Amino acid sequence: SWSAPNGNVAGYNVYIGPEATKTKINTGLLTSTTFTDNGYTSGERRYTVTTVDASGVEMARSIVLPALNTQVACGLPLLRGVMNKLQVQASNTSGSALVELRAIVRLPIDAAGTQFVEHKSEPITLGANETRLLPVIVGGYPELGGQVAAQVGVEIAAAEGELVKLSR
Repeated sequence: SWSAPNGNVAGYNVYIGPEATKTKINTGLLTSTTFTDNGYTSGERRYTVTTVDASGVEMARSIVLPALNTQVACGLPLLRGVMNKLQVQASNTSGSALVELRAIVRLPIDAAGTQFVEHKSEPITLGANETRLLPVIVGGYPELGGQVAAQVGVEIAAAEGELVKLSR
C-alpha cells in the first residue's frame, strides 16, 4: 500500500523489475492505494508504483523488497493465560542491510479466527547475509484455540514515510 498524493489523480500502475525492463502487473488502472502481488514467492523484487494524472502522465516511486526469510524458531505452542515469548528467526540473504526491521506475529484472538492482533519485536538493523533471533512477546489470550495459525513476517521502515510489510 502507499499514500495518495494531493492533486488530480486518475489512478495508479504497479510495475516489477529493473527500470529498463519493468513489466506492468495490474491489468487496468488501479483506484485503490493497495495492491497484493500473489505471484511473489521469494528473493529480491523491485516494485515501481506510478501515479497517473488526468492527462495520463505517470510519476514513479520505486522500492526493492529484500530477499528475507522468517520463521518461529522457538516458543511454541502458545499458552493461554500467560505472556508468551516467541523467538522469530530473520535471515537477510540480500546484499544490503535492512534498517528498522521488526518481526511481526499476527494471530487470531477469537475462536472463530476472525479477529487478529499484531505483536511486534523491537526494531533492529539486520546486516546483509545476517541471521538473528528477534524476541516477540505474545499475549496468551483466553480465546486461543488448540492450534493457532499465526502469520509471521516483518515490517521495514528504512526511510521516512515508507513502511514495507512482508508476510507469508
